[in-house]
Amino acid sequence: MGEYQEVGFSERATVPDDIFILNPSRQKIVTGRRNYRYLWSQFGCGGVILVFFVIFIIGIGMPRVINEVRLATMKTASTEAQVIDHNVSHGKSTTYSITYEIRLKGQTYSEDESVNSSEYDDWPIGSYVNVTYAVDDPSVSHLGSAGLDWLSIIYLPIIIIILLVIGVVWWRNSRAMRLKLQHLQQDGRLIFGQLKSSNGEMIKRGSGKSRHTDYDVTLNYQFMNPNGNKIEAQATFTRNDLKKKELPTMGSVAVLYVSDADYLVL
Repeated sequence: MGEYQEVGFSERATVPDDIFILNPSRQKIVTGRRNYRYLWSQFGCGGVILVFFVIFIIGIGMPRVINEVRLATMKTASTEAQVIDHNVSHGKSTTYSITYEIRLKGQTYSEDESVNSSEYDDWPIGSYVNVTYAVDDPSVSHLGSAGLDWLSIIYLPIIIIILLVIGVVWWRNSRAMRLKLQHLQQDGRLIFGQLKSSNGEMIKRGSGKSRHTDYDVTLNYQFMNPNGNKIEAQATFTRNDLKKKELPTMGSVAVLYVSDADYLVL
C-alpha cells in the first residue's frame, strides 16, 4: 500500500494496476482521466433526452412567445380575418387549430393558431374572426383583442420553472457531497489501500411506477493512515453497470484521507 502527500499525481506517482474505483464518477481524482463510458451510461441517454425535450419545447413555444411580446410592445390594430382552413391532430389528446387570413391594402397575411373544440366548431371555414395585428408588421397577429394572450404561452414558463426547480433541488441535494469532496481534496491526501472483499446485492427502491431494482456493491477494505495504523472500513455504492459482471475479490482501493474520522473511498 502506498501513499501520496497531495491529491493529484506527480511523475513519480503510479496508480496500481489492480485499482478498483467504487464510484467511477470520481475516477479523475485518482487517474487524472474521466470515465466517460460510465458517465454516459449513468447520465448520457437521460441527459440527451432532457436536452432534446427542452429544445423541442422551446422550439415550439418560443415563436409564440416572441409573437406575443411583439404584439404587446408594438402599435396594434384590430380587424376581421377570414378562416381559410381547419386542422385536427389526434394523439394522447386532440388538438385543434385554424388558419385565418388578414387582407390589408391589397396584401394577405395568414396565421395558424390553436383553439379549443368549441371555438373550432364556432368558426367554420369561411367565417370571420376578430384579430389583433401589428401595424408595422401585419404578419404578427393573434386571435382576440390587444394584450398578451397568456393562455397560449403560459405552459412554456411553467415548464421552465419546473426544470429550474428540479435543477435547484438536485444542486442542493448534491451540495453536501460536493463540499465534502472539495474539503478532502484541499486538506487531505490520497492513500492506496487494500480491497479485502466485495459483494453485490439487488435492492428494490421506489414505489408504484417508479419502483426499480438497483445493484449495490459493498466493499470491505483497509489502509494504513500516515501514522502507520491500520484502518478497516466498509462502503456501499450503486453500480448497475456491474449487475452481470464478476466483482473483484482482491486488489487496491483509493482513499481520500484527512483524519481517522474523515476519509472517503473513491
